[in-house]
Amino acid sequence: MRLHEIWRYPVKSMTGGTVPSAELHTLGIAGDRHWAVRSEEIGGIRGAKKLGGLMLFAAEFAQGTGTAEGMAVAITLPDGSVVHSNEADVDARISAALGHRVTLESLPTDGNLEHFRR
Repeated sequence: MRLHEIWRYPVKSMTGGTVPSAELHTLGIAGDRHWAVRSEEIGGIRGAKKLGGLMLFAAEFAQGTGTAEGMAVAITLPDGSVVHSNEADVDARISAALGHRVTLESLPTDGNLEHFRR
């Protein structure tokens, strides 16, 4: 078997990128889909099937480092501007760019996957 690239997507349904190495856990690549957006209009964690505009956003861990826990992500909006997950206006800026009111959420530190299920 040959491995040519490893891709990681820090935010569900946003563009991610390649990484030189990855740590594997029972749930997959560490940091992959660690963040997601919750629709404040229709409820629940939503991806590109419901919010297709998410695919116009790109996400990477801030400063290009780390795996996930406690790590901020840098999100490039469709207009090219960047917002970080730890900025006070992150939800408002993503919502405005998406045209849909959302909240950016990270996977709970206790690993409770039910948090992301509908």
